[in-house]
Amino acid sequence: MRSVITSLLLLSLLSSCATIFSKSKDKVTFKSEPVGANVYVDGDLVGVTPFTKEFKRSTFDKHYITIKKEGYDSQKFQLKKTVSGVALFNCTSFLSWGTDALTGHLLEYQPGSYFIDLKRKGTSMSSPKAEIIKFVLLNQRKILSNLVQGRGEVLKNYAKLMGVSDKQFPTFRRVLSLNLPKLIQYNEPDAFQVRVQELLIDKRVKLSAIRPQNQ
Repeated sequence: MRSVITSLLLLSLLSSCATIFSKSKDKVTFKSEPVGANVYVDGDLVGVTPFTKEFKRSTFDKHYITIKKEGYDSQKFQLKKTVSGVALFNCTSFLSWGTDALTGHLLEYQPGSYFIDLKRKGTSMSSPKAEIIKFVLLNQRKILSNLVQGRGEVLKNYAKLMGVSDKQFPTFRRVLSLNLPKLIQYNEPDAFQVRVQELLIDKRVKLSAIRPQNQ
């Protein structure tokens, strides 16, 4: 009987791919507009934006983030998790999923980057720059997918958000499509957006929501 139990435990460990092959920690980056905001994790001050912190994976633990800056409304949110890519394909048995859950390797912290648009006290409007970065954060993969397809509503909304006219939209789409291999390399939404703006301005595509039309 003891040998059977030992064999089952060994099989569980060997079949729990996430436990063996996945990371035990995830890096999460916090950025804000404006920069220089204090970052609190579960009530403890840990850094100032832009700031990156490692979090140990855990199936059951929860972490709450608070972003504070003098003169601005604070924002508090819970870090999100999703099923680990390795654990997702680990379908050998419920026993192995149970092992991954107990060891904390079942879930990973995603997204790996948060952009927080801080609003001045007494106001409710976001800056155009913050709205664009937020849009990229939520839709970057869809933007790239639309560029591959050569069309898509997300791409159109992205252009409108930057103030690209309907007349210049074909140029907007062509410039980004030609530079798709470069854009894929940018994982951070703010770095992606900076590169997009550089490419468009270089080709004289007017971005009325970002810079004056006469510049």
